[in-house]
Amino acid sequence: MPKKFLSENKRAFESRERKAKDNEEKLLQEKQELEEAHWQESNKNILKKQQRKENEIKKKQEIQNKKASMKALLEQEDEDLKAKKASSRITRSQIVEKINKDQEIKEIKDKVTSETALVENVNRLTVDGVEARSVSKAISVLTNKGDKVDNHPEKRKKCAFKVFEKKCEAKIKKENPALRMSQVKERVLKEWQKSPENPLNHVME
Repeated sequence: MPKKFLSENKRAFESRERKAKDNEEKLLQEKQELEEAHWQESNKNILKKQQRKENEIKKKQEIQNKKASMKALLEQEDEDLKAKKASSRITRSQIVEKINKDQEIKEIKDKVTSETALVENVNRLTVDGVEARSVSKAISVLTNKGDKVDNHPEKRKKCAFKVFEKKCEAKIKKENPALRMSQVKERVLKEWQKSPENPLNHVME
C-alpha cells in the first residue's frame, strides 16, 4: 500500500486558491456588467437626444476653430499688406531710372528693325505666270498636269459598284438563268475587278 500523506500538497493547494480567486473575479465582473446594462439608458428617444447634443457641441467647436483660424489668417494678411505698403513707395530717382531704361530699350529695338532688311518671301512659287502657295499646287504646277488627279477613288468605289452590279446582274441572269444568287454575285465581282468603271483601275494605270 502506498503511503498516505498527512500534509496537503503545497502546489495543489495554491492552484486551487488561484482558481477560486479567478472564479470570484469573474462573478464580480459579470455582476458589474449586469448592473451597468440595467442602469444604461435603453430608450431610443433619449439616446437620440444625447447624440444630437454631442453633435451640436462638436459643430459649435468646429465653427469656433474655423473662426479662430480665419481670424489668424486675416491678421497675417493685414501684417503682410502693411509690410508691402511700407516698401512700395517709389522715389524720384527710381522713376527717372525707369524712364531712362525704357528709352534705351526703345532705341535698341528701333536700331534692330531698321538694320534688318526685308527679305523676299520664298514660300511662293511662280512658274510661267502660275503662282502656287501650297505644296499640292506647287506639285501640280511643276508636273504640268492640268487634269485633276483623283486622290481618293475609294470614296467613289461603293457607289460605282452598286450601279455596275445592277447592270451586270441582269445581264448575267439572262445569259445563265440556272445560276444561284451567290454565283451571280461572284461573277459580278470578277467583272468589276476588270471593268473600266472601277475607279481603282484608273489609279493602277
